[in-house]
Amino acid sequence: MKNLKKLFWVFNILLITLLILSRNLNNIDEILNYNFGRYLAKGYILYKDINCIIFPTFPLIMGTMLKMFGEELLIYRFLQILILVLIEILMIKILKKLKLENCFLPYIIITIYMVCISVFSLAEYNMLNCLLLLCILILELKEERKNNFLIGLVIGLAITVKHSVGGCILIAALILEFFQENSLKEKMKNIFLKILGTIITCAVILSYVLVTFFEFIDDTFLGLKEFIPYFGVFLYGNYFIALFTILLIFLEFVAIIKVLKKKDKKAIILMIYGFASLSVMYPIFDENHILIGFLPNLILYLYLFLNEKELNAKVIKNFQITFEIGIAILTILNVLNLIDLRNNKDYLHYQYIKMDDGTKEELSNIDALIEEYPNTYIIDTTGVFYMIPIERFNGILDLVNVRKFGKRRGKFFNP
Repeated sequence: MKNLKKLFWVFNILLITLLILSRNLNNIDEILNYNFGRYLAKGYILYKDINCIIFPTFPLIMGTMLKMFGEELLIYRFLQILILVLIEILMIKILKKLKLENCFLPYIIITIYMVCISVFSLAEYNMLNCLLLLCILILELKEERKNNFLIGLVIGLAITVKHSVGGCILIAALILEFFQENSLKEKMKNIFLKILGTIITCAVILSYVLVTFFEFIDDTFLGLKEFIPYFGVFLYGNYFIALFTILLIFLEFVAIIKVLKKKDKKAIILMIYGFASLSVMYPIFDENHILIGFLPNLILYLYLFLNEKELNAKVIKNFQITFEIGIAILTILNVLNLIDLRNNKDYLHYQYIKMDDGTKEELSNIDALIEEYPNTYIIDTTGVFYMIPIERFNGILDLVNVRKFGKRRGKFFNP
């Protein structure tokens, strides 16, 4: 079984790498998140020089990586691979705490789910918050539960990644204390430690925005009113994810009923934090947010609906052969993919990134137009896509929506 798990890890890392690196360049969220980090790597100031609606932690991480390893979009994709691999590692660690490590079916289900994320989703600040939530679950599931201050520190980090989801995680962490079998004094102590840890992390990281405090409020809070609820999965025909979402919603209701009946402590922890994770899906209800929002809940479903069962020697041998064949195939596909990526060198910062012919033609035509007319600005959320290869910096025009982002930005467009 130990060798089988090693093969599982090698197989999954190769699979995630292939799926991420073979993506076509067609996701504007990927471009925007990458570009936040690129500007920071160049020395621009977040919120002052850049119209950025997210909290600073993810752009700071991205900016640091791009400063260290180069400003190519490929570096961002390696960060995606790293985040997804770490998520898998933490999910398996949680399975061990739930005593499901010898049941191999959860490994297969996790692999399938990670394939869906690699194909339909995007590793960015929401995914980073998902990773932090899994760290919190590991700490909460420890028998001693003496990690409340550390949990608070991680929650604070989650808030500085995305305040809405981080805030929901904090509420879940505090509510959970009232489900614990200890004295009121102990409950209050644990709540205090969690809040203290949260405040310390927030204070340290958000000190970065003190010099741009009003711009920070303008972008990250006032600018959010430009977002309206979006239900793209059901409106625009991604029927696979739509049906998958309906299945997950059904499993969630069944899981809640089962948890309330069993009153299992571990299941309660998973359920409460699972509710916090679902906040990722508002106000944008699309493939990316759905898959990320339900990911921590997947652990709850595995815990409630699967029983630990040791594999026999014959089944283990069959799995090993299957993984060995799969690893050989994935290795060849990754090598071929990397050879193919070497040919994509036409566009600065998009080198080694796959693009279809239509995208290449559109990018070339618009960039040629912009270079011919230097005062041209593309006032659209996709505008930054064309500006990156020609090293154009549009400042607060890089992230405009149908009207404006934030009160101060509105004055720019409506004097």
